[in-house]
This record gives sequence, C-alpha cells and structure tokens, in this order.
Amino acid sequence: MIGLAVSVLIATSPVPVMDVLQVYGRLAGPECFGKTVPAAAGASCQLTAARIRETIGDVSSEAGFEARLAALPFRWPLKPYGTAASPSNVKTVAINKNAETAVYMRELEQRRLYNKNDPTGPLPTSLRPALDAQLSREPVSPEASKLAFRALRGAPTLDWFSFLERIGAEQVVWPRY
Repeated sequence: MIGLAVSVLIATSPVPVMDVLQVYGRLAGPECFGKTVPAAAGASCQLTAARIRETIGDVSSEAGFEARLAALPFRWPLKPYGTAASPSNVKTVAINKNAETAVYMRELEQRRLYNKNDPTGPLPTSLRPALDAQLSREPVSPEASKLAFRALRGAPTLDWFSFLERIGAEQVVWPRY
C-alpha cells in the first residue's frame, strides 16, 4: 500500500474534520516523538509506516483499507507540542493536550458527556475514554478513508498536523463556532 508517489488528493467533496480525526485516531499509535503515550491516557500520537503495516497490513485497495480501518479502535490524537522540526515535541506526551480542542469539546457537549455549565462535573480530559469508545463504534466515512488511503502513499512518520497537510487543507471542512 505504501509507495513513494505523492499525488494531489481530490475527493468528491471536502470531508468534515471529525471524519479525518476518525481515520487518524484509528491509525496512529502511542509512539510520540521518541516517547510513548501511557495506555491510560487513551490517546494516539503519531502515524508510522510500521504502525500501518501492523494494524492494516498490506492493503492494495481503498475498499480493503476502509474495511480494516473500520475494525480499529479510535483514540483521540494529541496535539504536537512545538513544530515537527522542534526537539520540544518530546514534551507532547507530558503535556497530553487533545488535537483540535474546540472540536473535542463540541463532540463532548453534543454527545452529552460534558456540560460546561456544571462546575461539579468531570474535567473534559477525563472524558477522553468515553468519547473514544463512542467514536470506535461509529462507522468511518468512506470519503475520509479514501483521502487517507491516497495521502498515506509514501508517507513518512506523520503527526496530526502533517497528516492534515498531506490530506490537503481544501479537503477538510471545519465547523463554525
């Protein structure tokens, strides 16, 4: 599945960022700039070619990729701390911040897992496992799966931001707040 060619990715229509998160959160592993995210954190960090081979196998078709992807559990990705070239990224595990915090908070509220008006309620970060479990049970968007399949050809190790770059900004729809 992973080749050296990088092509312009074109989908039939742009996909919501939540669909892209669904794909990345299923593929990315606990490897995080030289450290490992603790299992209890319930988060993913980076996506490597080795991780793809381990979880997806050698899939040569978009349909096969999508089917195997759907069987994987979801873990919300972490936001890289610093830039890809920065040695400060090793702090990502210690800081343990969710990627796309606004999207994360919106999902928690829409799913009635969190009420921002309840000062006695749980901290949003403690709700990551519950949200991950719900998202793991939901289907993966075929359009987002196709975009990812094409983006991963020849891909190096990708953090959340570099994955978005490979997908293409014009292919992602962001919610309006």
